[in-house]
Amino acid sequence: MFRVGESIDPGVFDNLVSLLVKKPLAMNPYRLRSGKGRSQAFGLVYQRNGRYGGSRQNFARIELFQELLVIARKIIPTSYTYDGIQLNQNYRTAPHKDTGNRDESAIIGFGSYLGGDLNVDGSLVAIKNRLVFFDGSKHTHSTEEWTGERFSLVFYKNKDIHAVTPLYQVVLQSDGKLGLQEDLGGVRRIYNKNGDIIHASDGVIPAKRKAKPYLRFCVPAPTTPSIVISAEELERRTGLTVIPEDSSHLPTECYPQSPEEDSGP
Repeated sequence: MFRVGESIDPGVFDNLVSLLVKKPLAMNPYRLRSGKGRSQAFGLVYQRNGRYGGSRQNFARIELFQELLVIARKIIPTSYTYDGIQLNQNYRTAPHKDTGNRDESAIIGFGSYLGGDLNVDGSLVAIKNRLVFFDGSKHTHSTEEWTGERFSLVFYKNKDIHAVTPLYQVVLQSDGKLGLQEDLGGVRRIYNKNGDIIHASDGVIPAKRKAKPYLRFCVPAPTTPSIVISAEELERRTGLTVIPEDSSHLPTECYPQSPEEDSGP
């Protein structure tokens, strides 16, 4: 039904909590049926146009996405693969199954809360500061009541095994602002926080937008992972590219997507 992983140092989530306190997640109208609260998906999602692609949150909350990748690099076992990350902020789920997912999901709770256990087919399991693995596509699950500030992360695999997972990397633009580099279908594009394409390797830029000279560098991760996993290994496992600590070997030019919408576990 579920299996419990190792306990995680709560300090791993300090930067993420600070970002969420400063700017809470937006309400997600597409998750109102499964629960109440703030919840957004990052990474690969099923879009409203019926295709899979990168979540809008990837570029809309670039700093948040970068922090999620850094955390994933610290806490996710090398044997586990995923292509989407659901971030929840005081989000209480009603009993449901994740019909858009497949195989095991990995969930972990964090924050200053009491209660809030995961209910899987009537059995309760504490997820605070520890990973719990379960197949949400087969088992009905929900969240018990809690007091305090409760956050959770769910790492999951989308149902379509043929979906092409974009590769992501946070980059710094020449004006000092963050951008999101995405590789998808052999094309590299750079997005700003508004979702505008500011560089495309195939030269396709939407009307009224022109490619700007792109001399950027890849931003080093702000924290040092307790478990070191190479960028190549992370890419193999998840398709999500975490920023390397050492960017000295990277080229001076970085190159990446298509609009979409969120779904998730």
